[in-house]
Amino acid sequence: MAIGREAINQHKWLGVSIAILGPAIAIGSLWYGHTAERRELEAKSLAWYSDDDGHSRFSADMRTLRPPFDHNGKTANRAYVFTSDGGKTTYVAYLERYTPRAIKMLDWAKQMAESGPPAAGVSESIAKSGLEIKKPGDSTWINIADPRAAAIRKVRAPDGSPAQPVLP
Repeated sequence: MAIGREAINQHKWLGVSIAILGPAIAIGSLWYGHTAERRELEAKSLAWYSDDDGHSRFSADMRTLRPPFDHNGKTANRAYVFTSDGGKTTYVAYLERYTPRAIKMLDWAKQMAESGPPAAGVSESIAKSGLEIKKPGDSTWINIADPRAAAIRKVRAPDGSPAQPVLP
């Protein structure tokens, strides 16, 4: 049912309401869409970290942190959190950090990006051998290129089914 000029002339409050509410609803929709998109982007940039070998964890922006880093006087590493029961209980399945060589490469790439195009191949090199992982409680870090690393990253529930990752 279209609102005609006669109806608006007879009910001036209706015309004023439409004139005010229409743009207000449009602006509100745009604002909500923008903030929802921003929250989604922020959620994607968060990661879990632990400074006590996986006993506890905290979330932080992974775009600005390169583990290992200092957190309240302790060394923090990235923590990969999983659940096997739909989120009722969660646990840190393994920890991850950059090798000293990878940190040097990241620093170099950052310097290069400030003065020109980004350095090619740094991300690929780090992904192949610039990370180390370990299970909480283990004393030995294993390079990501080591075949044993695949077994650590293949997280299973106690019944043997795949566990589900938990995002911050």
